[in-house]
Amino acid sequence: MVNSKSFQEVYPLISGLLLKAQNTSDQKLEVFSLFLEAQVLYETASFEKSLNNYAKVLQWETRYTALHFYALINTANIHLNHTKKKKKAISYYKRAYALLPDVLCEERQLLVLSGLAYALLFDKQYEESERYYKQVLRIFMKNEDLRNVAMTYSNLGNLFFEQYKDEQAEDYFLKALNVIENTNDIRVKQQIYYNLYAVNHENGRYGEALDHLIRSNTLKDSIWNRDKVWELAEKDKQFAIANKEGEVKIQRQQKLTLLVVFTLVLFLIVVLFYIYRIKERQKQLLKEQNYQKQLLENSIEIQEKERRRVAADIHDGLIGKLRALQLTCNDEVQAKGMQNCIATARDISHDLYPPLIEEIALDELIDSYLLAFRSLYDIKFWSVNSRKLAVPPNIKLTVYRIFQELITNVKKHARCDKITVYLRVTNQHIQMLVGDDGLGLSEKVIGGLGLKNIELRVNQLNARSKFTKNHPRGVKFVFSCSI
Repeated sequence: MVNSKSFQEVYPLISGLLLKAQNTSDQKLEVFSLFLEAQVLYETASFEKSLNNYAKVLQWETRYTALHFYALINTANIHLNHTKKKKKAISYYKRAYALLPDVLCEERQLLVLSGLAYALLFDKQYEESERYYKQVLRIFMKNEDLRNVAMTYSNLGNLFFEQYKDEQAEDYFLKALNVIENTNDIRVKQQIYYNLYAVNHENGRYGEALDHLIRSNTLKDSIWNRDKVWELAEKDKQFAIANKEGEVKIQRQQKLTLLVVFTLVLFLIVVLFYIYRIKERQKQLLKEQNYQKQLLENSIEIQEKERRRVAADIHDGLIGKLRALQLTCNDEVQAKGMQNCIATARDISHDLYPPLIEEIALDELIDSYLLAFRSLYDIKFWSVNSRKLAVPPNIKLTVYRIFQELITNVKKHARCDKITVYLRVTNQHIQMLVGDDGLGLSEKVIGGLGLKNIELRVNQLNARSKFTKNHPRGVKFVFSCSI
């Protein structure tokens, strides 16, 4: 900005030119004088008066001239940066843009394109802003202007960051960093590192964010130190003129330096403490999850032990007594009824805990369980285990329990005609699919105990599972776990 003393010196000269132009009816001189006056008013922050003068220049200068061009650009700049009238700024920039075919000077082209791109970004017209920034980028790349290429990449990154398109924003910031690495411009480099810090922090990558922030602050300190070296040199010159004044200024500068350093250190401590708290919270959550998992495993283990005990009691106690009664029964009808009771008790015992589960393969267990349902449903069962791979007993039993619960739910709620079962066992995984053509999952089934038991056992194995809609009707359950 022009200071008040310079304004007082220049303004009378311009007023004299304007008065002479009006007296002689010299339109060109009058337009030129109005333009100069507008420039001075702009530099002294008299924006409303400056806008009035530029409007008169544009009214008279209808064809393209340098005055016309710069009047449009400066009017747009005032509306964008001072009156905050974005739409008007864009309008004037576009009027200047319409003149570009007549403008051979790349410097003027860049004035229009960069101003228009920034105004559109400020107005959140992102697609148009991106288009003009890319035109600016092509000019800078053609001229091998590395500093401005990097700054334009950074502006594009900010454009996408404002749209929450963090991946594209980071890509442009990294391109900017790659370009600026070949220069000595640490100011631009510092800003790019700060932008990378912002996008990584936004995405929760706090380690990378901290690394970029430290680099940004390091460069910021370097800029600050370089600026201060220059300032201290100026102070030395002033010190030669006035020792006392120079000493006072140096003392103030030292205090400011200590304050800035203290602030930076404090800021870093806060950031590090914040990261430490996050990590501690993550550790606590992991500990709680492990505790819940251990409780679940203990609960299921106790349940299985109780199932095994009850199954043994039924097999060794109840069935034995029923057989003894059968031997003493002389009535044929009663003997047949007793045999049915024995068969039912055996089925209950086997459901509670299948005999020889450690020796029987998983596909054989499932096939055996399905025998009781083949008279009720059209069942198709495929098993892929060509190498006869053994499954650890604890995993085998848990998968079998999940399968039992699924078939029980089908029997109770599905009202289906067909059941499809697919089992695949490999060196590393067990995959299972169970589907039906029934009514699907109702709210009652979703909130029921059966699905909760399935979810608990799936979590016990750290497995993955989901219920999806079967086509054309019914439900399909997909399960996969590691061995």
